[in-house]
Amino acid sequence: MCGVCGKTVDTGQLASDDISVVRQMMEALAHRGPDGSGQESFPSASLGHVRLAIIDLAGGAQPMCNAGRTVCVSYNGEIYNFLELREQLEKLGHRFRTQSDTEVIIHAYEQYGDQCVRRFRGMFAFALWDEEKHKLLLARDRLGQKPLVYAKTSRGLVFASESGALLRDPEVSSEMDPDGLSQYLRWGFITAPASIYRQVRKLPPAHIAVHQRGQLRIERYWQLEFTHDGPKKVGPALEALEEVVEEAVRLRMVADVPIGAFLSGGVDSSLVVGMMARNTDRPVRTFCIGFRDEDLDERQYASEAAEVLGTEHQVLEMPEVSPELVQRIARQYSEPFSDSSALPTFILSELTRRRVTVALNGDGGDELFGGYGRYYHIRGLPMPWDSSRGARRAIMRMLPEAVYPHVFGAASGLLRLVGRVLPSASDAAGGAVRLARPLEYRYWEHREIFGNGGIESVLTPDGSASVSAPSYPSAVIDALRSTTVDSLAAIQHADIVGTLAHLLIPKVEIASMAFGLECRSPLLDHKVVEFAASLPPRLRAHPEASKYLLKELAVRYVPRRVFERRKQGFTAPVPRWLDRSLEGLVSDYLLNGETSRSGLFRSEAVRHLLSDRNGAPDWHKPVWRLLLFELWYDQRLM
Repeated sequence: MCGVCGKTVDTGQLASDDISVVRQMMEALAHRGPDGSGQESFPSASLGHVRLAIIDLAGGAQPMCNAGRTVCVSYNGEIYNFLELREQLEKLGHRFRTQSDTEVIIHAYEQYGDQCVRRFRGMFAFALWDEEKHKLLLARDRLGQKPLVYAKTSRGLVFASESGALLRDPEVSSEMDPDGLSQYLRWGFITAPASIYRQVRKLPPAHIAVHQRGQLRIERYWQLEFTHDGPKKVGPALEALEEVVEEAVRLRMVADVPIGAFLSGGVDSSLVVGMMARNTDRPVRTFCIGFRDEDLDERQYASEAAEVLGTEHQVLEMPEVSPELVQRIARQYSEPFSDSSALPTFILSELTRRRVTVALNGDGGDELFGGYGRYYHIRGLPMPWDSSRGARRAIMRMLPEAVYPHVFGAASGLLRLVGRVLPSASDAAGGAVRLARPLEYRYWEHREIFGNGGIESVLTPDGSASVSAPSYPSAVIDALRSTTVDSLAAIQHADIVGTLAHLLIPKVEIASMAFGLECRSPLLDHKVVEFAASLPPRLRAHPEASKYLLKELAVRYVPRRVFERRKQGFTAPVPRWLDRSLEGLVSDYLLNGETSRSGLFRSEAVRHLLSDRNGAPDWHKPVWRLLLFELWYDQRLM
C-alpha cells in the first residue's frame, strides 16, 4: 500500500518548480508510505512514490522503470495473480530483475498495452509513463479499492492518491464543486468522477485514463453483469462459493511482512479468518474493537470466534471520542466524510498496525449476499427477522414484483384513506403506497436523512447558491436503470458502485493508510463479486435469513451460535457523543451565530434538528453530516 503522484506537461518541458511540486505532493502522502520514497523525472513528466513495503522488500522500490527507462510506473496496491502473470510473460521472452508485482505491470504493459489491466486480479491504482509515446496511463481496480484523482491544468495534468496532495500544486484550485457538495449533503458520499473540488476529478473504478499530447481519454475496462447463470440450488452454490472465496483468501495471504485480520465475530470476518486458519500452520493474529454501549459491543462474539479458531486475539475498547480525534479524522479524509464508523476504524487500524502490516477483512459480504434490511424493505418484502413476516410474505408472494407499481398505484387513494381511518394500519398502508413508486424513487427515498424538507431546509441563501440542483450520482442511476435481471440486482449494483465504492471502501482505505496498514478484502475479489452476481435472487438475499449462503458456508468453520444474531453492523454511539463529549464542538461549529462557520447552514435549522433527539431515532445523522462538513471546511487548506 503506497501513495502515487506526478505531473505531466503537454508541450515543452517540466520546470524545476514542477519537479518541486511533485516532491511536495510526496510529502503530503508520506503517511501512506513510511518505508521509503522515490521520484523519477523525464523531460515532460515526473512521477513520485511513497512506499509501504509488502512484497520484495529490498527490490520493489518505486517509481520503477524498465531497463531502457522508456516505461516507468508508480503503483499503489497489490496484484494477487502476479506470479501467474510473471510466468506467462517469461514464456513470452520477458526477463525480470525483481520479485515484485510492480515489475509485472511494466512487462504486461509492454506486452499487452493499455488493456493489460484486464489481466490484473487485485486492488490497484497506478500511473505509467511511456516516454517514447509521451503518454500517461492511469488505471484503477474494478471495485475502486485504491484511490486515484487527477486535475487538468493549463499546461498538462497532475495526479495523486489523495486530492489533498493535488492542492499542493498552485495550478489546482480549491474552489468547491456544487455537484460534489450537493452529493455529499444529500447522500453522504461523492461518486466519481465528481469530487468536492471543481477542478479535481476521481478516476472511476474499473476505468483507465490515457493522457497524450493534451488529449484525455477515459475508458471503462470492466462492467459487473448480474445474471442467473450460476448455481440455482444451495448445495452446488455453496461448493462453488467456498472454492472462489478460499482462493481469494489464499491470494491475499501472500506477503513478506506480518499479516493478520479484523475479527468482529460476524459472519463475514469469521469466515475469512476461518479460511486463513485453514491455510496457515501458525495462529492468525486477529483484532477487534469494543464499545462501552452494550447494544453496539461485539467483543464477546469476536472472542468466542477467536477461541474456536485458535487465533492470537487482541481487543481494544473504543475510548470516549474527543473533539481532537474528530478533527483529526476530518483532516485525514480529503473530502468531507459522513460515515461515523470511520472513528472506530481509525482506532482499530492504529491498534492493528502495532502488530502487523497487512490485515484482511470481511468487507463486501453485505452488498453481495443481502445483509442490509433495505434489500427487503425497498422491494416491499418483510425482513427475515420480522416476527410477523409469515402472513405478509404470503400476500406479497401472490404478486410478481414487476406489477407492484401498477397494482399499488391503482389502489393508492384507497390505501391512503385506510391509513387515515385506521391508524394501526397506517404503516402498512404507507408502505404499500411507496411500492406504487418506481424502484429508483424508493432507493433514493431510503437514503434521505433530512426529512421532507430535504437539505434545502437547513441551507442559508448563500448555501442554496453553492449547492447544485438536486442530482443523483450517474453511476448509481445507471446501475438502477440498466440492471434489469431483477430488482434486487439493481439495488445491489447501485450499492456496489455507490456507497461501497465511495463511502465504505474509502473509509477503511484512508483510516488504515493513516497508519501504514494495508487492508485486503477477499470478498471484494472481482471473481467473488462476479460469482455472487450470477446467483438467483433467492440465494443473494434469502427470504428466510439475511446472508443465508455466507452463513451456511461459515458454519463449516465456526459454530452458528457465534454469528447467528440480529445484525449490528460496525456502528458508533454518535447520539451519546453529540450529547456529551462533542457538545462543545457542535455548538462552536454549527450553533455559535446565525449561521455555521462556512455560512452554508442556518443555525436555527440545526437547533431544530437537535430538538428532535427525543422523538426521531435518527436525529443524529443529519447533525453528524453537517458537523463533519464544517470540520472539513475549516481545515481543508491545512
